[in-house]
Amino acid sequence: MTSRTSSSPEIQTRDLQIELSKRRLWILAPSILAYVCYFILGTILVLARARRVYHIWYGGNMELSMEEFLQQTTAGWLGMGSAVAVITVIIAILSGFAGFSFVYRTQSADFYFSQPLTRKRQFLNIYLNGAVVFAAMSFGFTLIGLLVAGGMHGVTAAILGEIALNWLRNLVLFAAVYNTTILAVLICKNQITAIFVTGIFLGADPVAIGLSEYMKSMYYATYYNVNWLLGARLTYRPRIFSPIVNFVYGADVWADNKANELAAYGGVWKFDLAMLIFAVVIGGLVYFAYINRKAEDIGTGVVHPAIKNILKLLVAIPVAMMGAVAVDVMMENSYGDIHVLSIVILVFVAAIVCMATEMICAGRFKAALKSAWYIAIAAAGAILLFCVYKKDLTGFDRYVPEITEVEDCAMFKDYSFREVFDDNGSYLNSTQYYLTNMHLTDISTMTGIAQAGQETQRHNAIAGATEDVERINGNDAVISYHMKNGRYIVRYVTIPEDFDPATMDKIIGSDEYRRVAFGVDRAVGQVKKWDAFGTMNYNVGYDTNMSKLSPEVFGEFGEAYKADLKKYDYSLASSEYPVGTVTYSSDNQNAYGTYFNYTFEVYDCYTNTLEFLKAHDLYLDPRPDPADISQLDIYMTVFDEDTDESLYDCEAVFSERDQIEAVAEHIITANWYEWKLNDRTAGVTVSTMIHKKDSDKSIPSEYYGSILNSDIPQEMLDVLNEHITYYYGNEGGNKASMTYTEDIIID
Repeated sequence: MTSRTSSSPEIQTRDLQIELSKRRLWILAPSILAYVCYFILGTILVLARARRVYHIWYGGNMELSMEEFLQQTTAGWLGMGSAVAVITVIIAILSGFAGFSFVYRTQSADFYFSQPLTRKRQFLNIYLNGAVVFAAMSFGFTLIGLLVAGGMHGVTAAILGEIALNWLRNLVLFAAVYNTTILAVLICKNQITAIFVTGIFLGADPVAIGLSEYMKSMYYATYYNVNWLLGARLTYRPRIFSPIVNFVYGADVWADNKANELAAYGGVWKFDLAMLIFAVVIGGLVYFAYINRKAEDIGTGVVHPAIKNILKLLVAIPVAMMGAVAVDVMMENSYGDIHVLSIVILVFVAAIVCMATEMICAGRFKAALKSAWYIAIAAAGAILLFCVYKKDLTGFDRYVPEITEVEDCAMFKDYSFREVFDDNGSYLNSTQYYLTNMHLTDISTMTGIAQAGQETQRHNAIAGATEDVERINGNDAVISYHMKNGRYIVRYVTIPEDFDPATMDKIIGSDEYRRVAFGVDRAVGQVKKWDAFGTMNYNVGYDTNMSKLSPEVFGEFGEAYKADLKKYDYSLASSEYPVGTVTYSSDNQNAYGTYFNYTFEVYDCYTNTLEFLKAHDLYLDPRPDPADISQLDIYMTVFDEDTDESLYDCEAVFSERDQIEAVAEHIITANWYEWKLNDRTAGVTVSTMIHKKDSDKSIPSEYYGSILNSDIPQEMLDVLNEHITYYYGNEGGNKASMTYTEDIIID
């Protein structure tokens, strides 16, 4: 078969490389085509389109020249994070199979192994052929792409360095994926099994991480995913078993560093080092596998039986877990007890996957039950992991970090109605803004709130899954800990309604909270910076007043509002509704094409703000005149008092004067508020007749408000309960389909 050494005449390396290259033309042809399309045609098209986009959207933008815009486009197309990495991965996989799949054919294996070469030299020749061809090809086309971009004025020295670094990172990525593919080829006895194993090797780590995150979101009541909201520097850590993920993470960290004006390569090296270590270690395993592979290892299965059984567990355990999850999803049983059907399905899926893996590795159907005892191991492992998440055996929902480990905290509503803009005038996600800008230093108070909030959140999650647990009302919130090691720990909580208001006031009433939550100084500064003349709108729900204001007058509003904010705390926000909201919208775009839009709620005790509104003819009475209301369309959802589940929706129209007057004073029209503990509210659409001055004609108008169920007279509740529009207990939900006809108007 194969001699590991030979005394035959020396074969020239150059001749071997030429011969090997001829045998791999099927790899070179599509690779060259892909590179021509990307680096030459793609660069021309992308930069040509950038010129057109600039003329359409940025022609009047004096802060970004055409060349700067083209350079940014080039960096995105050829630099860090470019899509060329996809081509790199595909070529690496194809090259790995093209180089070493000869071991699956008896004639080819005999030919290669009978050559008068040592195994070591033979391996290096085959291995280096694929690597050198890729390096030369990618370097040449990267250079051509650079020349094309340079000719179109899209390259600077900094971009040249970024593209060079990206080429080096692609080399490391190629080596990691190339080595992984070759290892899969060498430990398998046929190509079908090798393809299957390559997919597992390259996808196991990201799939495992993704599955873990999904399981957390499914079974942990306080889980809150902030990875997509935080900057890459705060989120990503190297993952030694996933070179593709590390490549992407490194590019994201690079972009995040540039956006935050930090050293561009700072932190990226960690991901590159992880890729390099992975490539070197796997390369060593590849060499060991080739040196020790026997020429007769051709046929079905894998070289070592232990590898096959490990593959069984790697595939069967996560897939079996997802089978149990599917049962919980169908039965809406995320937070309930473990259902017998979940375990039955889990075991069934584990058995099917184990048998399928055995058949793939063996290459025949009859091998399905071989090593069937591994089904029990896979099922046991899947049950154990499923229970870890399902029953929160790690204590995720109960975990609160030690005070000494926390730098500072943040607490906020998940989806705020206040829009936020960064210093350049670009729109920010409000949650991202709070996470990174709010720094509450009263950590001991925050941990006390968090413990109560996490316990309530978990309790309510269980209450939704069982019939014998009553739900606890409270305020939903997000609590974030910025740890001293740079990490974030974030939990979604429900702060119970009977929680001590004085404790909440320490946080909600602190300057650290109010300064960030309302961002008055930030808004005033940005409006003045961009000289953003705009319209101030005072909305009380049933009516709106507006006036054109200059940035200086908006600054006056800011001073008045800041003076009133000293009164703002949890006790105020949870016990009173705002009387209106002030919105300032810029009339002109800033340099980045953004229109500012700031909103602030106004309470009855905000005397300075109300005086400002009166001085600029913006003030409106917070309550509409009942005489202006012609009818009320009330929509209400009825809940089960014990389980807190929706029973049915009902709707009716009321037009009698005594009915309107009975509820008019209770209608809540300013619906922007936070930290408000609401009882059940009924949606109210109010029809009014607005009379024009000096005219007998009137204009019909509608506005939306809400009203507490407890403020609706019993006789009106009785009418509502007679007009059910949707019943949640029925399959499909429809019990009655009501339309706006005369028979539902109550005379």
